[in-house]
Amino acid sequence: LGLYMEQVISLLKQYLDYLPPELKGEQFITAATINNYVRTKIMPEPLKKRYYRSHIAYLVMICTLKQGLSIAMIQKLLPNDLGPEELQTIYERFVVRQKLSARIFVESVRSAAGPILDHDEVELPLATDRVEDLVVSYAMVGGFSRLFAEKLLLPADGSEPRDYKVHVFNGKAAFIQVDSDRHSGAHVKNFYTPDWSYIPVSNGVPSDPALPAPDLPCTDELLALSEKLTEAVGNPPVLRTDFYVVDRQIYFGEITFFHGSGFDPFDPPEYDRKFGDMIRLR
Repeated sequence: LGLYMEQVISLLKQYLDYLPPELKGEQFITAATINNYVRTKIMPEPLKKRYYRSHIAYLVMICTLKQGLSIAMIQKLLPNDLGPEELQTIYERFVVRQKLSARIFVESVRSAAGPILDHDEVELPLATDRVEDLVVSYAMVGGFSRLFAEKLLLPADGSEPRDYKVHVFNGKAAFIQVDSDRHSGAHVKNFYTPDWSYIPVSNGVPSDPALPAPDLPCTDELLALSEKLTEAVGNPPVLRTDFYVVDRQIYFGEITFFHGSGFDPFDPPEYDRKFGDMIRLR
């Protein structure tokens, strides 16, 4: 038999009793919350106002993961149209990762307190070859510890986002470095002018002139942001501003005054001179 809303809320409060203590005094799961999950298609609709095992599985996973992940990210990891067998497989894997995450949290605390408590060093069991499992595990760890975790930038197609590094000289964006597939073993670093003309130069990593230039609708915004950031830090003669663009949304990465710590040579060597001549010292 299915459960009505009040029964679902009561059951979830029992299942989710492990959540951080500060949530115990809050209404972390309410009828309005569940209705919103259904309305926004984060989970399947109830059947004639009744909720079944599949709904409970979705709610347990959603309520757990949202302690460390955005709802948008949860939707990518957990589509709302999973079949019964696929959902069972995902939920069983979730339970395993939950147990491992709880263990790694406890063991991490024990390991950190080793010098005080005289514990032996502990081998942590979180290694996995699935990106999804790693994301889920650390979302759970984040929920246990209530620490802020950096958001994973994952495009809709699941690919690794490109790294856009805008090199700014004397307050003006001069060229764009694009790093692709940095962690796949096929790292390519291409350089382009602000209008996406290829620059035939490499810098410690192979370049690929056959790789199509990025089709980036937000190029003007990206360049403007890099120049504004340069101004904000006092208009140094040269600055590199790094961004990611995920589903047309720009995310700031970092800024650095010294690309490659100043030691990465360009090839062919004349580009060291060309780029160096762009610097105007005041």
